[in-house]
Amino acid sequence: MSASVGGSGRADDRLAHEMRPPALEEGLLHQADGSARLSLGNTMVLAGVHGPALGRGRSERPEVLSIEVVLGTPGGGAMRGTSGAAASTTADALGYSYKAVIQDVLARAVMVDRYPRSTLVVVLRVLRDDGGALAALVNAAVAALMDAGVEMARLPVASNFALPQCTPVSASDLVADLIADPDAAEERKHPTVTVVCDKEGELLALNAAGIMNPTLLPRCIDSATSVTHSFGQLFRMKSGL
Repeated sequence: MSASVGGSGRADDRLAHEMRPPALEEGLLHQADGSARLSLGNTMVLAGVHGPALGRGRSERPEVLSIEVVLGTPGGGAMRGTSGAAASTTADALGYSYKAVIQDVLARAVMVDRYPRSTLVVVLRVLRDDGGALAALVNAAVAALMDAGVEMARLPVASNFALPQCTPVSASDLVADLIADPDAAEERKHPTVTVVCDKEGELLALNAAGIMNPTLLPRCIDSATSVTHSFGQLFRMKSGL
């Protein structure tokens, strides 16, 4: 995988543009209509799809599919190392943000008009979070939908990036400082951006964490799309899209 980013000196010896090798297993949950477990380094997530099923939804638009996203973490706690009341607050806020992004992406990806008066439930769980959990959740959800045979209009692929310098002098500085697929330690040090694109490079969602200069985002998206396409080969080989 390659993108117009550079640099080195990461704890796991990856170059700045290098992602952790993804590992994908499908069909693990026998009670689900489709499932996928995705690992990126020490980050691991699990997705299960139930449906589409008639008559289970209470959608405000009965002529199209209703998609429900359920997100959990081990023990119901925070996704990362916090504790007590702060952990609960952090987990709730982070979970709400992640669910909103994932639900919006899936609603744009699935052919919802093919399943009127039906409901699709996507159950997601973070098994281990060593950075990039949101990107992993999106990609696992897409893989589980494909495993379930759900008809899709587009193939979303998510990538995560860290921005060590928030105020670069020039656009070239931004390219040099972009870090692909940061682990948890890198995420704690720097602002991050999760970018979701389809295989044509159309931006479907963007989720930023941390204080950053918004003028950096367009170049971040440009750099993200090439990594997104490379990572998406894993899903395109399975889906035939």
